[in-house]
Amino acid sequence: MIRIGRIAHLKAGCEREYEQWHQAVWPGVLRAIGGAGIRNYTIFRFGTSLFSYYEVDDPEAASAVLSSSPECQRWQTLMGSLMEAEDELAPWTTAEEVFHVD
Repeated sequence: MIRIGRIAHLKAGCEREYEQWHQAVWPGVLRAIGGAGIRNYTIFRFGTSLFSYYEVDDPEAASAVLSSSPECQRWQTLMGSLMEAEDELAPWTTAEEVFHVD
């Protein structure tokens, strides 16, 4: 199992809309996340900063599953439009893990 932490930033004023979308994530997106083997997926917000965390056995395979889903692509385009990023389809930066304890 691999732990993944990622960081992104929302455009100022998009915080409420981002949270509203995440209160009703599309069922197809949720199925794709589970089908990709992603577990314990959480997103935290602090102001306009986002931190996401999830666990997965094979990150490359999970990425392939998500990127092949038209519904996930539409979702990512929508979420990316709310984020500060040069590439709406890749608004997240992976964070380096420096400590873990069970």
